[in-house]
Amino acid sequence: MKNIFEFATRELSQDAFLRWLLENYDDTELKDAAGDLLQELCGIDIRDIKSVSTTAQWCNIDISVWITLKDNSKTALFIEDKTYSEEHNQLDNYDNHIKWCKNEYARIYKIFYK
Repeated sequence: MKNIFEFATRELSQDAFLRWLLENYDDTELKDAAGDLLQELCGIDIRDIKSVSTTAQWCNIDISVWITLKDNSKTALFIEDKTYSEEHNQLDNYDNHIKWCKNEYARIYKIFYK
């Protein structure tokens, strides 16, 4: 498979695509792809989702995904996105920024996405 970065050479292109896909989880044409990604990253069944919103570069975290389920429980997904470089303690550093989430979010996931 060809690497998308042969075409879009910046990490921000991948970030934008992921945010676009996740925020369109309820679109009939994108539902399967968004659902498969959410299932893989955090085990959420798309049929259980009430809302999804994303933020870029919140506290220097590449992508933050805020998910509310139909039962009103909340999940936070933090994605460190890399195109070529390797992880260097960034996921551990996220803990300093996301510790407040533990009170509001039932499930919290940190993902290294390459």
